Amino acid sequence: MPPVHPEETFLSAIMVRDVICVASDLPIEKLEDLLLERGIGGVPVTDADRRPIGMVSKTDLVELRRKDPEHRKKCVGDIMMHMAFCLGANETVAKAAGLMAFEGMHRVVVVGEDGRVIGLVSTLDVLRWLARESGYTISNRR
Repeated sequence: MPPVHPEETFLSAIMVRDVICVASDLPIEKLEDLLLERGIGGVPVTDADRRPIGMVSKTDLVELRRKDPEHRKKCVGDIMMHMAFCLGANETVAKAAGLMAFEGMHRVVVVGEDGRVIGLVSTLDVLRWLARESGYTISNRR
């Protein structure tokens, strides 16, 4: 098997480029539909210039449902994490994995030099990369 070097592989090689982003004023019901239809667990929340201002996930939706019987009247801005962990495309897989593990999160937003979203890396993306680099045949099912 070939050696695996997460410290030498850039995020640009594994990131998802067609990133779905949402605005903070998106109604919760539309967020639920989007996540379920696309089969994704979370998305960056961006401003009008596509710069990340937060993250929102299925976990946020579950917590909202448990705490608030009026949850359908809320919008993304009411439940999102008001910060997004971001890295540049030339950062390494190892750095992204370390950040996700240390912070206990499942997604890192990849931003360009202008601070706009250009990609997303999830824990599953890192695991797929690791399996492929170790010689396993893994499809990209997204």
